[in-house]
Amino acid sequence: KEKDKSLERYIAHQTLISRVLPHPSGRAFFSADWDGTLLGWLPYSADDQAGEYDRNLFGGRFFGGVGTFLNAARAPDRGIASAAISGNGERIALGAEDGNVEVWEVRGFAIAARAPSHSGRVVSVALSEDGTRVASIGRDSKLVVSQLSPDSLYKIAPKSLPFLSQEILSQQMGSGTRNLE
Repeated sequence: KEKDKSLERYIAHQTLISRVLPHPSGRAFFSADWDGTLLGWLPYSADDQAGEYDRNLFGGRFFGGVGTFLNAARAPDRGIASAAISGNGERIALGAEDGNVEVWEVRGFAIAARAPSHSGRVVSVALSEDGTRVASIGRDSKLVVSQLSPDSLYKIAPKSLPFLSQEILSQQMGSGTRNLE
């Protein structure tokens, strides 16, 4: 009976999952899907303290036998095509089907910035170690590097991701495209 419950703890998406990202601490992970849902998870078996010390990461108690996830307040109409987490684990970058790049703060699970970076799907995104620079490649064959300058109120701020550089890649994106890492 307990074996059946272990799978139920990780059921939440209503469509195909596009990305799974482990948090560098190993105490959480994130999943995204093609409908635009972003979830933060606490692995059931990885929490020796039964959730006691997870209040600061997501706000509120984040542990239980089932449903150990937090849903990001995100419009579900923009499918998530790519995602990355910064090396320090403080930010997540999302590349959307509509060409937008979003940056999310892990602490509080809130959006910090969104910017239209490409015309069409964002094929891959990457974050610097400290989460202040974002690089993205789109189906439009552009490589865009942006610097994050967060809004003081952590509102969605399109101008908080100004382009540092943009270049058109010499070859069209094809099946040989690799993730930015």
